[in-house]
Amino acid sequence: MQETTPTYHAQCYCGAVKCEAKGEPLLQGYCHCTTCRRRSAAPMIGYTIWPETAVSFTEGEDLINRSPQPDKPEASKWMSCKVCGCAIGTHLTERGAIDILVGAFRDFPFQPNAHMNYGEAIVRINDGLPKYRDMPGRAGGSDELVAE
Repeated sequence: MQETTPTYHAQCYCGAVKCEAKGEPLLQGYCHCTTCRRRSAAPMIGYTIWPETAVSFTEGEDLINRSPQPDKPEASKWMSCKVCGCAIGTHLTERGAIDILVGAFRDFPFQPNAHMNYGEAIVRINDGLPKYRDMPGRAGGSDELVAE
């Protein structure tokens, strides 16, 4: 029997922009950075980070608004739908990866394994997951952990 690569489906709120992510994400968890909080108007976001090659837009790619991140315009581009304004994720251009926000998925079994940028957290979460001051080393961070 041949194994199949899992494919997960995400979309904006109105459904004009749709994408697929194949395989498994490089990272998944919660981000507490000021940038994500401001962008989402929430105390943290659920993220999934995939290699660029694992993500394809199946509908409405021309309807994606790609906005440079104000403090790092060459590092990443925020992606949102031009029709409904819904955030879809971030193209992490310098890393060759795409962050698809957990809320955009329709069928992904989210299993968070860490908190990133917990040094900037405004809400404390006692869930036993590792809390990185910034990011794990494999994501370009310091790998420094902070207490719950």
